[in-house]
Amino acid sequence: MKKTLSPSLNAGSLASLPKATVKAFLETLSAEEVRFLADWWPFWARPDQLPPHGDWTTWLLLGGRGAGKTRAGAEWVRGVVEGGAQRIALVAPTFNDVREVMIEGPSGLMNIGPEAGRPRYEASRKRVVWPGGAVGYAFSAEDADGLRGPQFDFAWGDEVGAAEDLHGV
Repeated sequence: MKKTLSPSLNAGSLASLPKATVKAFLETLSAEEVRFLADWWPFWARPDQLPPHGDWTTWLLLGGRGAGKTRAGAEWVRGVVEGGAQRIALVAPTFNDVREVMIEGPSGLMNIGPEAGRPRYEASRKRVVWPGGAVGYAFSAEDADGLRGPQFDFAWGDEVGAAEDLHGV
């Protein structure tokens, strides 16, 4: 992108400006820049949907239905994959939840970001594979022992509180 965008520029800040200012800004963007903004999560996310700064090991998103928790988690996974992560554990209460929400859902991994960078789902192997070779492995809290053994760079747990055996996960 030719323009340097301010980190404080986001859809919320833009929407708070006068319509004429927004229109003038949008008219300065090239088609490439518009495509970039369409998929640039920091532009669309609320501040509470972005990962914390610094060195952390656990990030809890607590909110009701429609709060954007799944989208935030999927975008975080997309970010760590783009940053070089190769093996990611995807954990939900059931395998169906992993597939229907985390992978194939409207805010799931297969429906965010530029199409060329989206993973493909290999249902028979319970995994998603990104074009660059990173792999996300699906796990169910119903079979917490399935997480024993494999090594992962990162893990995303969705709806952890809904797992029947939370201590086993």
